[in-house]
Amino acid sequence: MTEAFRRDSIATGLSGGLGMSVGPVDTPLGAFLATVGLPAIARDCAVVVNDLRDWAANVPGADTRRFRALGLTAAVHLPILSPEERALTARLNGWIYAFDDLVDGTRDGRLPDAMLEPLVRRCKAVLANRPPGPRVANREGIVAALREIVRDVSAPAPPDALGDFWRASFDKMLDGIVRERHLLAKIAMGEPAPSPAAHLETARYSIGAPHYLATSFILHHRAGDTTLPARLPTLIALALAAADVARLSNDLHTWVREEREGVFNTVRAADAAIARLAPTLPEAARRVDAVRAIERLLGTRCAQVAGLLATTPAPHLDAEAGIGRLVDLIPALYATADFHEFDDGQREFPAPGRLGGER
Repeated sequence: MTEAFRRDSIATGLSGGLGMSVGPVDTPLGAFLATVGLPAIARDCAVVVNDLRDWAANVPGADTRRFRALGLTAAVHLPILSPEERALTARLNGWIYAFDDLVDGTRDGRLPDAMLEPLVRRCKAVLANRPPGPRVANREGIVAALREIVRDVSAPAPPDALGDFWRASFDKMLDGIVRERHLLAKIAMGEPAPSPAAHLETARYSIGAPHYLATSFILHHRAGDTTLPARLPTLIALALAAADVARLSNDLHTWVREEREGVFNTVRAADAAIARLAPTLPEAARRVDAVRAIERLLGTRCAQVAGLLATTPAPHLDAEAGIGRLVDLIPALYATADFHEFDDGQREFPAPGRLGGER
């Protein structure tokens, strides 16, 4: 077999098996997927995506365009978990996107300010197992979807420290999403734009990765990783560094669209910082420098993940190894398309079609 034929065969297999165009193997995503076990990824991704399609029928605002990317994320990150557990994490990610869309108003209209705080309180109460407070008119579907996810994650109850991180990361995620809704308005009223590092303090949570990873830690522990609570400090550090990788990768590949939509991100934060330091620098040059600054910061965070993984015993246990794969996947995925654009919608996945089907 010639090298060219081998590379074309891999690319064709990736696109056909996953039901999406990932490009040739010398693209970042194609090259990554070619190294991590194609048959299992295609199968596991198919099962998750079809579960998401069933789930979305009862979830207001769930965006089906993202489902292949969410399925791919679960398949690459969590191959050791059961199909039901992978689907659960993908549902969580789907819920996070639906909530973020509701707050930002990117699909079905912006949630009025008067409804925002009550909805956030109700959602936080679900995780804290507190009385939920008054209902929010026409928004109970997203609360009910969250309640189902929380029920499936939290029974049986996780160890205290793990449950604390899970709940705290959720609260910080909602607070970060709400903060970003109001940030540009505050800047327009004269509040200084935050630096990229300051913005990351909340933006790493608003993208949802720490809470998603906290949920995966609970599922790993439930699946038999009994030493995970003792490793939690390192795992939390990995989760936060991986969240920075996700946030920075997202911002580098979506900042043009997000600028049109009025969304503040780390590229805009770097641009504002450069403008303060070099006020006469032309806008185009400033944007180039801002992108390069975020690219350097992304490289630093990827190196941080590698350094943390190097301190853990080899071979890595599943929780740590999964984060390593996730940090390789996310930049490659965003280099192909952002989550809003990933599903070409043209092809269905091959069997097995849904959870419980033949595997």
